[in-house]
Amino acid sequence: MDISPSYIDNQTLTGADAVLQQYEIALFTTSGSWGPDPTFGFSLEYYLSEPNTPQTATAIKSAIVAVTKSKFPQIQIESIKISRPTQYQVSIDLRVVVVPYGAKALIQKTI
Repeated sequence: MDISPSYIDNQTLTGADAVLQQYEIALFTTSGSWGPDPTFGFSLEYYLSEPNTPQTATAIKSAIVAVTKSKFPQIQIESIKISRPTQYQVSIDLRVVVVPYGAKALIQKTI
């Protein structure tokens, strides 16, 4: 089962869709910006000021894996592709599986 993590406002989601929505929100929320849980988020924008090197890409991948393992144990990462289209952008292509549901998704984001 393939699903898309593109969501419609005010839509009640269940199952794999709900898990993927929360995961995507966590990945693209600045750490510490959500009052109820200051550990929620990823802070991808931190890496925008880092040099465009393989080490930076490895650091981003490691941070994504850490967030996934600590906050979303039901998500299994199949692949992570990091690119830097420009000096001031980071693009992520992330293929995941929501294990309890067998649902696969591709999450793509450029900031």
